[in-house]
Amino acid sequence: ILLARQKYILGSTIQIAGVMVRAAITVYVLIFISASVEAFVLTQAVLAFIHFLVSRAFCLGELSSIWPTGGAKVSVAEILSVAKTGGALVLFSAAGAAVLQLDKPIISALSSTASVAPYYLASLLCMTPISILASPISQYFQPMVIREMTMGQDGSAMRVIRKFVLSTFLIVALPTLVLWLFREQIIGVWLGENPSNVLVSRYLEILLPGVAIGALGFIPYCLLLYARDFRFQATLSATLTVVTLMLTAMAAVNKNIEAICFVYSAYHVLSTLSSWIRAARLPETKISARNSAITTFKLLLLFSLLFSVVGFMFFER
Repeated sequence: ILLARQKYILGSTIQIAGVMVRAAITVYVLIFISASVEAFVLTQAVLAFIHFLVSRAFCLGELSSIWPTGGAKVSVAEILSVAKTGGALVLFSAAGAAVLQLDKPIISALSSTASVAPYYLASLLCMTPISILASPISQYFQPMVIREMTMGQDGSAMRVIRKFVLSTFLIVALPTLVLWLFREQIIGVWLGENPSNVLVSRYLEILLPGVAIGALGFIPYCLLLYARDFRFQATLSATLTVVTLMLTAMAAVNKNIEAICFVYSAYHVLSTLSSWIRAARLPETKISARNSAITTFKLLLLFSLLFSVVGFMFFER
C-alpha cells in the first residue's frame, strides 16, 4: 500500500526503525534478562507482531485518505475470485521459499549436522545482493514500470526500465565484486578466527556469482507481473524447486556440499534466464524484455572485464 502510494520514505523509515528497534531490544534481553534461544525467539516474535501493527496502522491511514467512509464493500465471491487469480503467485512464492529453506534440513538429515553450519553461513552472506540490495530497488521501480506500461507510454516505460536495470546492476554488481574478492577478509571479520572459515569462503566463492545474477531476475519478474503470466511463474518456480531439492538430496547423500553450492548457483541463473526468455516471447513484454536483456548483457560484459582486471591485480599482489 505504501509503495503504491509512492510513500517510499515513510515505508523505508518504518522498515529501518522496526529492524533497528527489534535488534536493540533483543540485544538488551539477551544481555540483561536471559541469554537463551527461547528468549531470543520470543522477543523476535513479539516485536515482529508490534512491527506489523505499526505498519498496518500507517497503511490504514493511507487508505482512509482514499476512502474516508471505510472503503467499498466486497463480497465473498469477489474475495474468492481474487484468491483464485493470485493462487499461482502463492505457489510461486511458496516454491521460492521452500527451495531457499529446505536445503539446510536436507543436508542435516542426509549428510551431517556439522556440515550445515558453514553452508548456512555462506548462504546467509551470499544472499546479501538479493535481500538487502536488489529487493528494495525492485520494490521502488516495480510499481513505476507497471504503471508506465499500463498507460501505454512506451518511451517513458523504457526509460524507467533502463533506470531499473542500471540501478539494480550497479547497486548489486559492485558490492558483489568487493564481497567476492575480499571474501576471506570479510568472513574473518564477521566470524573471527574459526576453523570453518575456509569452507565458508569456498562455498561463498561458488554461490555468490549465481546469486548475483539471480538478483537481476527482478527485472523480468516485473515484466511477467505486468503480463499477468502467473501460471508460468508458478510452474517454473515449482519445477526448479523440485529439481533443485532432488539434486541437493543426491549431493547430500554423497557428502558433497560443494556440489550443492553449484546446484543452487545454477538454480538462480536458470530462474533468471528462463524468466527473461519467457518475457521476451510474450507480445505484451517482448520489446521491453529484449531491450532490457541487451542492456543487461552489455553491462555484464563491461563488468566481466572490470572483474578480470581487478581480480588479476588483486591476485597478483
